[in-house]
This record gives sequence, C-alpha cells and structure tokens, in this order.
Amino acid sequence: MLFRPEITSCLVALGLVAGCAQAPTNGAYVSDAVGDILSSGPADVVNSAITVKLKDYQPSIKAAALSSSAYAGSQAAIEGAAQGVTVANSALAPQVSLQSQLGGVSEKDKTGTENTTGVSASLSVNKLIYDGGASVSGINAAFARVIAAEAQAEEAITGIVADMASAWIDLWQYQQRSALLAERSQEGRDIVQQMDRLVASGMVDKSSVASAKIQIHDLDIEELRLSERVNDAQSRLSKYLKHDGGAVARPSQIISLPTGKNAATAWQGNPALRGTAASIVVAEQDVQIAAAQKKPSVGLRAGVDSPMSETSSTDVALGLQLSWTLGDGGRRDAELAARKANLTREKQQFDTQKRETVAMLSQMMKTRASLLSSQSSIRAKNAEVLASRDTLKKQLATGQADLKRVIDAEIQALRTADRAIEIDAEIMKLDVSIAAQSGRLLSSFGIPAPQSNITKALDK
Repeated sequence: MLFRPEITSCLVALGLVAGCAQAPTNGAYVSDAVGDILSSGPADVVNSAITVKLKDYQPSIKAAALSSSAYAGSQAAIEGAAQGVTVANSALAPQVSLQSQLGGVSEKDKTGTENTTGVSASLSVNKLIYDGGASVSGINAAFARVIAAEAQAEEAITGIVADMASAWIDLWQYQQRSALLAERSQEGRDIVQQMDRLVASGMVDKSSVASAKIQIHDLDIEELRLSERVNDAQSRLSKYLKHDGGAVARPSQIISLPTGKNAATAWQGNPALRGTAASIVVAEQDVQIAAAQKKPSVGLRAGVDSPMSETSSTDVALGLQLSWTLGDGGRRDAELAARKANLTREKQQFDTQKRETVAMLSQMMKTRASLLSSQSSIRAKNAEVLASRDTLKKQLATGQADLKRVIDAEIQALRTADRAIEIDAEIMKLDVSIAAQSGRLLSSFGIPAPQSNITKALDK
C-alpha cells in the first residue's frame, strides 16, 4: 500500500496534534488536584458576609439558610438531575450524525496500483419509532430522579434549619434560666447577709445561717453548669450564622402545625418519604426498561454517502431499521429479575419509613399535649409558690418563720420558674421537630424549598 507525500504529511500532523492534546492521567496529578481543592476552601463554615441580630429569630434563620453553601449545593444537584430529563428526551428526537475522512487509499492488485485521495463524507439521520417503551420509561425515570433530588435537598436544608432553630431555642432558655438563677441566688445572699448581722447580735442561731449558705453555694455550682450550656448553644448556633452577641430573643411562634384531619396525613409531607416514593417510581421505570430489552426496536433511517473517489457514485438510503436480540445467554432475564428485586426493596423501605414517621409524629403530638397540660399546671403552681415565699419573707422579719423555711421557699420558687422556662423550650423544640417531620418547617420560616425549573413549570 502506497501513500502520496501530502497524505503522509497530513497523518504526521494529526499524530502530533493528538499527542499534544493528551491530558494528565497519572495518580500524582489527581492527588495534587484534590489537595489544592482542600487547601483553597474557606476555614469558616458560615457566610462571613452576613451578621444577624439575635432579636430577629425568623429573618436570621431564613437569611442563614438561603446563604448557606448547602442550599446552593442542593440547588446545583437538582439542576444536574434536571439535565437528565433533557438527556432522556433526546432519545425520541432525530439523531443526526456526520462523518468525514480526509486522506487517501492505495489499492493494489494484479493489474497495478491505484491511488485515491480526497474527502469522503457520510450524513445520516435516525428517528426512533418503537423500542418497547424503553425511551418513555427512561424519561419518566429521569423526572422521578429530579423529584428525588428535590426531596433530598429539602431534607438536608430542613435538617440545617431545625438544628439552627433548636440551638436558638436552647440559647434562649439557658440564658433565661441562668439569669433567673443569678437573680434568685442574689436574693438569697441578701437574706443571708441580713441574718449574719442578726447572728452577730445573738438574735439568730448560727447553724441555720450555715445551712442556708450551703444551699446558696449549690446554686452557684448550678449557675456554672448553666453557663456551660449557654456556651454550647452559642457554639452550635455559630456553626451556621454570625451574630452580634448579647441576649437572644424569645423565638417567635411562627410554626404551623397539622391539626384535625391534616394531623392524620401529616406524614405525607415528610421529605425523606417523598424521596423514597420517587425512588419507587424510578425502580418501576427501570423494570419497564429492562422488560423492553426483550422487544424489538424499529427506527427510520435516511443517509447520504459520498465516497472519496470522484468516479464513484453518491449513495442515498431511506428505510426502516429493525433490531431484535433473540438470544443473549440470559443477560436480559437476569437484569429484569435484579430490577424487580430492587423495586421490592424500595417498596419495603418506604413501608418501614412510613410506619416510623407515623409513629414518631403521633408520639411527638402526644408529648406536646402532655407538655401543654404541664405548662398550665406549672404556671398555676408558680403563682402559689411565689405567694407563699413572699409570706414567709414577711414572717421572717417578725420572727414567725426561720431562715431555712425562707431559703427553701426561695429555692422552690426558683425550681418552679426554671421548670416553666424549660417546658416552654421543650414545646418550641417539639414544634420544630413536628414541622420538620411533616414537611412544614421551611415554609414556616419563609424558606423556599430547592426546586428545579422543570417541576416549577408543572406546578403552574
């Protein structure tokens, strides 16, 4: 086989270009690239451009969530899944391809050698007509994957918002309880100081004052413990947002909880369950795709082939193409069985998640009702305890009550007020958990769930 000089030069040039175009493929390059990404990332996990006020519960958490890298990353993941719909739809569109060759051919036989140089081209258009439903199932599966990606994103953002809200509530309750403890401890110290003066004058027994001082010291230790909890809550909140410090405002009642008939079906809004339901649809479509592989595929093809030789004719083709695999050693049967098994697994997982979510929501609603009842009782008790304490304080001044009874009443009043704050916080955190499990948390904070343009169009 012989080639003309210009053909040889062309092949050499193509070889050089191909060699220069190779990208690095060694392990050292990949390792260095990963290291560069890790070293270039910001050390701070919060958005340094946003500093919120701890008096703005809902606006602060909303701003922190929308500006988080998790929200942006979730939106990007959804858009990536949405591109899969375009890819799946392309199977039903005409497929146009063009092939061209520049070079030469040398043919040698008994009569001699014939060299042909030039350009050959081939243009083809293929349109799928029937493939057993595989393409349609692929499009359906792609849509379901978008919904699954949206559900996964909502679940992730809901978890972040729930953690922020819980940290805010804890910071509020520990600050309130710490301030209450400091106030009541100081009141106790003031009473003890008055008694010390009476002890010095011999009017009060010293042992009763010593016992009261021990109780005050115990309160000091408890105040340190609460201070640690304040610091822990501040640290948890600072993972997500920067704030101006100071006392945190009481969380506003913005959460909408399911009631009546809605409470019985609240589990249907759970993001994780919606994601699993979408996965079931994907698995069902995968079964259809596997079953379609046993059916023939039919397409329409049109093509033009222009050979390199000017003396050869240009060929035009138009017709139907039939493709049908009659035997493959059991591959399609095995693949179909595997996808059916996966569908069964997805359905079982959904049933398990549903039972757990329904049970969890039911238990949380019962706990909340119990706490609301306790809240009413503790408020009534608090009023009675404060009245009793005030009476004992007056009796102490006239000698009708001893110091120990007064200090005991002061501590009882402290415990009752402290428990009232704690119950308030427990109810608020339960509200957050119920809203998170029923898919209501993001809307309660005015945070739009990450969504693709495809599903937005379907909602209109």
